[in-house]
Amino acid sequence: MAALGETMDEKCMDKEEELMRIERSLWTNNAAIYEATYSRDAILIFPEVGRIGLEQALEAIRAENAAGRHRAEVAFVGVGVTRIASDVELLTYEATARWNDEKNPARTLCATLYARRGDIWRVLLHQQIPASEREAATMDKRKSGAKGIGGDSPSSLIDARIKELKDWRGETLARIRSLIREADPDIVEEVKWRKPSNAMLGVPVWEHDGIICTGESYKKAVKLTFANGAARKVPTNLFNSSLEGNERRAIDIHEGDKIDEKALKALIRTAVALNTSVRR
Repeated sequence: MAALGETMDEKCMDKEEELMRIERSLWTNNAAIYEATYSRDAILIFPEVGRIGLEQALEAIRAENAAGRHRAEVAFVGVGVTRIASDVELLTYEATARWNDEKNPARTLCATLYARRGDIWRVLLHQQIPASEREAATMDKRKSGAKGIGGDSPSSLIDARIKELKDWRGETLARIRSLIREADPDIVEEVKWRKPSNAMLGVPVWEHDGIICTGESYKKAVKLTFANGAARKVPTNLFNSSLEGNERRAIDIHEGDKIDEKALKALIRTAVALNTSVRR
């Protein structure tokens, strides 16, 4: 509960400032700060390096320090903090940074997963993706998938599916779609499994380096199914269906149910981060 005289917005702002203060210290490339902040089993994904562990990161930092390399300038924009679970926060931002031996700065999209351990925030996952690479990959994907079977684009098929439902299910699917796009502006819409039983409109699928989730509609529920949901390392209480499977987990939304929009967007972002970490 927020302290007397302190609004929830102020409390969230304090947390954002606290996490960004830690994040800025990590960009100084100081091995001691890394050791004090990262969990021992943390995963790090860097451009041109791929997925590494903390020990490999520390070795690289010490080598750079020995060679006299340091960051001459760093700036951050688009900072956001999303609560994943109790004492688990996802920090996202865009960094523009330049090394002292480089002429031009590089833009990087970053995501860091923090978990509070006692009074200390620990990093569980950190990923960097070149902004230009993500923009190019997204554009290529959208161009290649611009037309589906029969010449219809996936987005127009999803529009048609929502319109065809005509009731609370269409409204729910439309809202879910909007939240997914807000959570990840680079998400790619696809439509799969087109058949007469669904009027050849198929099932909406949202992808980012692989399937994130699908959106199916039934008589009494709209089902949002997450590929590899069982493997997600971040806890969530949103899943209420397909709980016995080895891979998938689902969220069944019934008429009148209230969507926890903040938690759903956090789950989407976490799924994206984990998808991209597997591909690198």
